[in-house]
Amino acid sequence: MATKGMTIQLLLLGLLAASFVASGVHGARAPSRMLVAQGPPVRFQNCDIRYGPWPSKIPKGSTGWQDGQHANMSTFLISFTNQGIKGIETEWVSFLTADQKTPSFAKFAHGTITGRTKAKITWKVKDPNNMPFVQVGGTYNQYGLDTISFFDSNNNQYLWGNYENPSKTSFLSPANKGYIVGFFGANNKTHLTQIGVCMSGRRK
Repeated sequence: MATKGMTIQLLLLGLLAASFVASGVHGARAPSRMLVAQGPPVRFQNCDIRYGPWPSKIPKGSTGWQDGQHANMSTFLISFTNQGIKGIETEWVSFLTADQKTPSFAKFAHGTITGRTKAKITWKVKDPNNMPFVQVGGTYNQYGLDTISFFDSNNNQYLWGNYENPSKTSFLSPANKGYIVGFFGANNKTHLTQIGVCMSGRRK
């Protein structure tokens, strides 16, 4: 026969489990090695305008993932070595909450975010229409991505990876397609091996 104390403990465990379910991130379509949500989840949308992935086929030993389409990118972190791209971590902020004022956040990470060689870019997102990256490019070989670069709306290029001896096979997403609002791709146990982008479409 359960005691009163045991009954209270069971009720608390049930409430705790329910809170974890309620705080899950919308739109995680495939397993990711790391996935963290902070605050209310950013509203998920299907990736209607997409380019890539590069390479077109998932490299052997990799697992595909899709973060879906979100709102503003507030933080972008990339981990790399001179042998290639190890991983990416992105944080997204949305103002699509009930009061249209309170931002919500979601963070996604793929590959390996370890080691000394990292680059992190952070934007203070106050304008819901402020989205920094407009194109992605890079090079890849049979094992996956060895360089990756992003272009912002001012045509500044950010380049990481094995840029001293890159592969001859390159890629670049089309210009004038709006802003990058999400990613999809693949990774193996140690590296980011494939990348594709969700675009917002041109502003009307």
